[in-house]
Amino acid sequence: MENKPHFIIIDDDRINNMICRMLISKIFKEVDVKDFTIAQEGLEFMKTEYAKDENKSAILLLDINMPIMSGWDFLVIFDELEESLKQKFQIYIVSSSIDYSDIEQAKSNRHVIGFLSKPLTKEALLAIVK
Repeated sequence: MENKPHFIIIDDDRINNMICRMLISKIFKEVDVKDFTIAQEGLEFMKTEYAKDENKSAILLLDINMPIMSGWDFLVIFDELEESLKQKFQIYIVSSSIDYSDIEQAKSNRHVIGFLSKPLTKEALLAIVK
């Protein structure tokens, strides 16, 4: 990752996105945070913006329970992207779900690094950036 961390938040809950943006901005002095309430828009942004710059990478905070395209649907489409693009993202599922099957499904997905519970905490964010 370059010096300035990049975060992408994909969650249909605008309030959660605002809280995440505020927390991330409070922890990191220089940070780039983009958030999307529609998963498809986030995916398109990732494909266009991150294909342009070979050194650019991001931490993706992905909700699983969203209308139209769930986080699981997103991961299926993400899997079809070029390997060079997929490697630019560290994906964390961020969910309020306490369903054991969601946690196991996240652990079994090769693109997902971890499962974080909502609300995000300063400690969780610091741990994933290290």
